[in-house]
Amino acid sequence: AETAHAAATAVKTFMLDAARLAFLNALNDGGGVTEAVAYLDAGGDIDAAIVPMIEQTLLHYAATNRNTELVDLLARRGADLNAWNALGMTAVHLAITHEIDAVLMQWQEPDFPCARRLVELGASLDAMDNLGRTPRDIAKQHSPLMLDLFDEVMT
Repeated sequence: AETAHAAATAVKTFMLDAARLAFLNALNDGGGVTEAVAYLDAGGDIDAAIVPMIEQTLLHYAATNRNTELVDLLARRGADLNAWNALGMTAVHLAITHEIDAVLMQWQEPDFPCARRLVELGASLDAMDNLGRTPRDIAKQHSPLMLDLFDEVMT
């Protein structure tokens, strides 16, 4: 019985690892919703660090990839909207950082859709990272223009 339990545990661990890797690969290709559902349905913890070294959750990755559809799914499933990664950044910090980059590269309009959605869902704009920065401070560090855009869209 002990051997069967150990085998079942090993299979579950393998399935979760495969689902986690499929999720990360799908994000790189612009997807991730289907794979996140598969990971969670396989028993994955919605707030667990997907890559333990940097302590990023599914929601952190969704924000980094500016994936509003995935943010909505994870919020509906109960993700902690204010969880910190190893740098003390929340999903809003990451969304702002990556959305500013996307604006500068002219990949998106300066309306911060992912960060805005996170705040609409209840994420805090007051959280500070390990350097004492709020998401607004990150916009301010980029330029006065980004700060003006942030204030216009986010407050």
